[in-house]
Amino acid sequence: MTFVMAIASVVWLRSENGELYDVFMFFGLEGNSISLEHASMDYVEFGRGEQPLVILPGLSDGFKTVKGQAIPILFYYKQLAKSFRVYVFSRKRTLAKNCSTREMAKDQNVALEQLGIEQPYVMGVSQGGMIAQHLAIDFPDSVKKLIIAVSLAKQNKTIQRVVNSWIQMAKADDYQSLVIDTLETERAIAL
Repeated sequence: MTFVMAIASVVWLRSENGELYDVFMFFGLEGNSISLEHASMDYVEFGRGEQPLVILPGLSDGFKTVKGQAIPILFYYKQLAKSFRVYVFSRKRTLAKNCSTREMAKDQNVALEQLGIEQPYVMGVSQGGMIAQHLAIDFPDSVKKLIIAVSLAKQNKTIQRVVNSWIQMAKADDYQSLVIDTLETERAIAL
């Protein structure tokens, strides 16, 4: 059984074989920010593998970025940390009003170049999958393998209707309904 213990600024994890280790040192866990043109982009990196794996999260990244979320993200993706050097990126902190997923892919490519991340596997989840597709199409030398999860190639009327309803819930500060509707919608898509 895995458990977490926090003492001061050190987080310890007991592995399945009973060993106790410092999460930050063992997985090289870091939360960082990179400066892009007119904005910055937060990211978390961790893992013991050599092959880079870039994860682009979905629309919920607009509500809460990866900043300050290094430990929960590590635990969510801990199985990947054994084989990969994982980078989970948020969008730029400030996006233009009608910023497209293609423009977000361009920003992502700039971040990869600045960090020297070459030929990563790229996994896009939900809206992150749309960004990942543009990244692979527009910058094919920047992506070794592409993984698309719970996503689509372009918006359709159903997606526009659903996302617009989520925007209205967010504007009304009705986050409980937003979370429930998001989970129900993703479950319906998965079935």
